[in-house]
Amino acid sequence: MATLKEVAALAGVSQAAVSRFLNNDPRLSLPDSTRQRILDAVNELGYVKKARKNKDPRRIGILHWYSLEQELADPYYLSIRSGIEEYCAREQLQIIRMFKADANIREVFGTIDGLICLGKFSHDEMVEFTSQCPSVVFVDMSSTDPSFTTISFDFDGAMKDIMDRIAEKGHKRVA
Repeated sequence: MATLKEVAALAGVSQAAVSRFLNNDPRLSLPDSTRQRILDAVNELGYVKKARKNKDPRRIGILHWYSLEQELADPYYLSIRSGIEEYCAREQLQIIRMFKADANIREVFGTIDGLICLGKFSHDEMVEFTSQCPSVVFVDMSSTDPSFTTISFDFDGAMKDIMDRIAEKGHKRVA
């Protein structure tokens, strides 16, 4: 039986993208060509989506690269984590919080439905996490490797857009 990982590899996308597509995630934005590649891979490999066995809430791991103390002193990561947790609460997802320094994080991977990695992780860690968990997204990370699902923030672009808008309004001297 084909796996989600095999479908993702054949389609040239992340496992998370395949999973979200197959689960009809309304917030997923994919070009039609990518959607077709996923469908072609599903058909070619004979992938069959597994039905959930029970009605237990999905368990989402949130893996922090910072310690709790470091995160509490950093409003940037604290606000990102708060947003993630608010979303999970609205969607009735159970949260399992972990920190990179925790000794047992690898044991938890087999018990969760998805993993959100918040912060900076090495390429080797990204490979390891995606090989052990069905759906992984890396937040505040960028990667040129299309097999990883990442979210990164373009602060330089945002600042340029803001400054362009200020200039369009006729302001010449900006502090």
